[in-house]
Amino acid sequence: AERNSSVPSSTVQGITKDAAAGTTSCASEDFQTIPANATSYTTQTWTNGQITWTATDARTDQTLNATRAITIRNGSLTSTAVSNGIADLTVTTQLTFSGSAGTFKLNVNGIEVGSIPYSTAITTTTIPGINVTGNVVISITGNSSTSNRVKFDDLSWTCAPSLGVNQLDGKSFTIYPN
Repeated sequence: AERNSSVPSSTVQGITKDAAAGTTSCASEDFQTIPANATSYTTQTWTNGQITWTATDARTDQTLNATRAITIRNGSLTSTAVSNGIADLTVTTQLTFSGSAGTFKLNVNGIEVGSIPYSTAITTTTIPGINVTGNVVISITGNSSTSNRVKFDDLSWTCAPSLGVNQLDGKSFTIYPN
């Protein structure tokens, strides 16, 4: 038998990129293109960054974070379909006029994935790890009190990461050539 020996080669270290580290901003809504100031609660529709938004039971005359904001009473805020999925969502809220603290539901493609709290304090909430890929429709729903009026501003989310090795859940895969 041949002894095919040689000196050890140089050590090679491999580093894998964290799937979340590669995320980028997918959508950002600053509410600057909402319809003209309206003090009555109606359905408001506008387009910003190729996303059409619909806010029901909403008014457009309030500000938050020193800029325009949408105020929702007993309604919802819904986007049209957006590609590249959603990883994490961030939004700022504040209860205005009167009422008590509460929460709205965050839904992605009709499935509840988190809750967004509101109170009289300006509150920025991030809901991490949503990780829904493909086309997504974002909706914020669930306030059933007409005495709670909530301002929303600076809504944004990051794209869902593509499938990483740590997300394979025990499934096998092949690397070629090996």
